[in-house]
Amino acid sequence: MDQPVSIPTSPRAIALDYTALAGSTTSVVGVTNGTGSTTSETLSLVRDEAAPTLTFTAPVLTGETAAATGVTSVTISWDEADWADLGASVIGAGIDRSTVTLQRQRATFASADGIVAGTCGGVFTNDGAPISAATSSQSAELASAGCYRWILTAADRVGNSASVTSGILPVDPS
Repeated sequence: MDQPVSIPTSPRAIALDYTALAGSTTSVVGVTNGTGSTTSETLSLVRDEAAPTLTFTAPVLTGETAAATGVTSVTISWDEADWADLGASVIGAGIDRSTVTLQRQRATFASADGIVAGTCGGVFTNDGAPISAATSSQSAELASAGCYRWILTAADRVGNSASVTSGILPVDPS
């Protein structure tokens, strides 16, 4: 049986540990004030098991297109959400901003000379270290010809994580 907890000082609040072994549960919380009056409330607790939803919004890329000639920088932006629709309730722990990273990757063109004449080929490899993406928009300098894409990774505040890969942006900065 649960034991009563006394909260004698201000602010009159207490943090209770909770571990959900199932998708949801209910608990009854009772409160007694200094004059002996009591009340209780039923709390519904739902475990957040859903990974965040990540979607690139710019540049909008669905696959390979003709190389963008003269492009030397691009703005990458995205939407992020962490919620689950449970009928009348929308829940989610929220994105943990400290976990959001953006990794640029690059591959060469598959032409004979490795320049614009071909399509994207080869294996994409990391182009620099991942950057912490505290906001949902980043600018990137593109110094050499090739095919670029980005990988966005984020976790919510209870550890559910997700990654999404952008479309491919062929670039010829010359």
